[in-house]
Amino acid sequence: MKTNAIRCFIAVAVPDEVKQYLSLLQKEMKNKGIKASWADRSRFHITLAFLGDTAVDKIPRIQTAIDEAIATQKGFDLRIGPFGVFPNRKKARVIWAGVHGDTTALKLIYRNLGDSLDRAGMPVPRKKFVPHITLARIKYPPRAKIMDELFSMAPEISSLKFHVEAVELYQSILYPTGAVHKKLLESKLLP
Repeated sequence: MKTNAIRCFIAVAVPDEVKQYLSLLQKEMKNKGIKASWADRSRFHITLAFLGDTAVDKIPRIQTAIDEAIATQKGFDLRIGPFGVFPNRKKARVIWAGVHGDTTALKLIYRNLGDSLDRAGMPVPRKKFVPHITLARIKYPPRAKIMDELFSMAPEISSLKFHVEAVELYQSILYPTGAVHKKLLESKLLP
């Protein structure tokens, strides 16, 4: 890591009631025998851009990039959807909860944020944006039977709605016990 640099990312926060719901789903998955490194509920979020090791003096430029990306964006609603895995069911390495609802607004913020960061001289890799909340990381893909059980228990799109009203910058501090995320700044969407 560079001196005076922090590991950071830009994300949409997830409210406590959604975190509680996802924690219960994680518990059910554990009970099905899925062996994984389970994300702590305090780390649930929807990543928009991973910046990696970033010089602290760039934070004002990041703030400006976020503000530009959301300048005309009103708040919107999302819901938790079915589970998914990356990269695929046979080679699953990440289990996630999908995000549904006004994903058009979320995808627009993602695209605008990439453009704003490019203009700020801090380009981030662009890939197909799959809005999700990471629940677990898997070292060895589970047997097909366990994956079938996972997907059979996966809820349809949840009725649990949450309102997105801000985009936030987080510092990710790595410890042997896992990462701790510290909110550095928040940019509000229009009411």
